[in-house]
Amino acid sequence: MDRVWLKLIGVMVFASIIKYVVISPLFWVAVDLGALAACYFLLRAIPYINLRTSMLYLSGFTAISILVDLGILGGLAGNILSLLVIGWLLWRNNSPRIKKQPLRHKWHK
Repeated sequence: MDRVWLKLIGVMVFASIIKYVVISPLFWVAVDLGALAACYFLLRAIPYINLRTSMLYLSGFTAISILVDLGILGGLAGNILSLLVIGWLLWRNNSPRIKKQPLRHKWHK
């Protein structure tokens, strides 16, 4: 696992600890959005990570977490949605957007 993803997991764990200390649901939403912003700044500094795709997944998890925190979505439904997002991450059709350039010389096979 790359060191960047360990930092992201650390941000999420730290945000969860803060959420357990304070009891206000609106503060929980602010903590979730702050964790998402911290993840954005961590990912933006790394040039080889696809920022758009990574932020799409992290935003999906943050949205699910906010809906569960506000009581709009139940805990079990939030867990099922999270598992569906992880399944989509693992088994989606991953076609490359950048096409391979044709080789200029026959000895570059």
